Amino acid sequence: MPFPSDWIPLDRTFSLPLYRQLANGFVTLIQDGRLPAGSRIPGSRQLALALGVHRKTVLSAYDELLLQGWLTSSPRRYLAVSATPPGQAPEAAGTGHIPEMPAFQWAEDYPRLPAGYPGRGLVFDDGFPDVRLAPMEELMRAYRKIARRNLTQPFLKYTSPYGIDALREDIAAFVTETRHLPCRPENILLTRGAQMAFSLICQSVLRPGDRVAVGELDYFFLVQIARSYRAEIVRIPVTPQGICVDSLEEYCRHEQIRMLYLTPHHHYPTTVTLPPEHRERLLALAREYAFAIVEDDYDFDFQFDNRPYVPLAGLDRSGTTLYVGTFSKLIAPSIRVGFVVAPARFVDGLAARRRLIDFQGDSVVEKALSELFREGVITAHIKKTNRIYRERRDHLSALLRDQLPGETEFELPSGGLVLWTRFRSPLPAIAAEAYRRGLVFSDGTFYGPNAGGATRLGFASLTLAEQEQAVSILKESIQAVQ
Repeated sequence: MPFPSDWIPLDRTFSLPLYRQLANGFVTLIQDGRLPAGSRIPGSRQLALALGVHRKTVLSAYDELLLQGWLTSSPRRYLAVSATPPGQAPEAAGTGHIPEMPAFQWAEDYPRLPAGYPGRGLVFDDGFPDVRLAPMEELMRAYRKIARRNLTQPFLKYTSPYGIDALREDIAAFVTETRHLPCRPENILLTRGAQMAFSLICQSVLRPGDRVAVGELDYFFLVQIARSYRAEIVRIPVTPQGICVDSLEEYCRHEQIRMLYLTPHHHYPTTVTLPPEHRERLLALAREYAFAIVEDDYDFDFQFDNRPYVPLAGLDRSGTTLYVGTFSKLIAPSIRVGFVVAPARFVDGLAARRRLIDFQGDSVVEKALSELFREGVITAHIKKTNRIYRERRDHLSALLRDQLPGETEFELPSGGLVLWTRFRSPLPAIAAEAYRRGLVFSDGTFYGPNAGGATRLGFASLTLAEQEQAVSILKESIQAVQ
């Protein structure tokens, strides 16, 4: 039968090899009946000429179709469509496209998430560490040590949803020493970053209709996670000393909340610190009104000017506080290892729920981090980065005061990785102009409608020279929009 060459369009810009596209094209023709059983297939030279491809491309496609059972080879040395072709195509790609929308009902009310930061260029980020300072040589040495000791194989198998015992022991000792938060390994659950920890906690604590109290300005992703479990968000005012305890107490007198989320060490996004007396009052409220406190201590280890306050979890003796930490801020965002410190029975529940979505963490990474703890690398890294980040904090604050007098307003934070900076001119216009000039930072809308022209300018991931270049662009951008 004549074979129209336009039956199989080939896309030379597509990542799928031409021979696979050709094979898939034949499968489509067989399935839709245009090539019925027994149909003779053109010779390789004839088809190569018709399609403008090399003969080897056609031969490779025919070999694929023979192996899959779509074609048979005749004793007379020609190919034909098999009388009993297989039930499905080897790969549904190359001759068509997956439709944009599914053909079934699905939950389309997923949150529209903000775009991430670019992988290169000048960025005032949301408070990320400088990955160039990450102890990569030490981490690679830990990997090699694991391999030389023939330990890799056990950690490539299924292990525990709690995380490996060695790292749980290390973290228990670490938070006991540095946070004055006495705990044991059975109080530790390792997660793939803090986000998984928040999701597991919300799944364990919340039921549809429960109320979650957060700051008036607070962490976008925690709010979205809570809403995904059909919780109602209650926003509490934030003062220069953190979340307003008086407002929370007044609300609790009239309405029940199930959970309070806060970042007491450096409130997100404003960086203010909750004083000790307010921490004690929050714990008393949690006991009186029976709500859980989720304490997100994402940047506890970065403290420049004085000793940090003890976390709420370190003061809590009643089991109301769930403490969440992460290595993503301490080392690098791609190190997706977080942890929860909680009562042991609650940790058991988290581990069971975790196994429904993720059998375990990355055991090899966890083992390598344990090696870094035991060799003193983590402690040395904290000391090194605190010295560097303090210098960068001071340098950026001096640049803003010298280069942009009257244009920005901020309080120097005692720790953390950002300056919460308020702009006199319209911030969205400044951010858009800066983006056109090669500098990226949030326009403040991410933090909520009450941000008041303020945004987070991350100083840790920029060197002093990069900060100078960034502030120069910022100055030009402000002048351009005025």
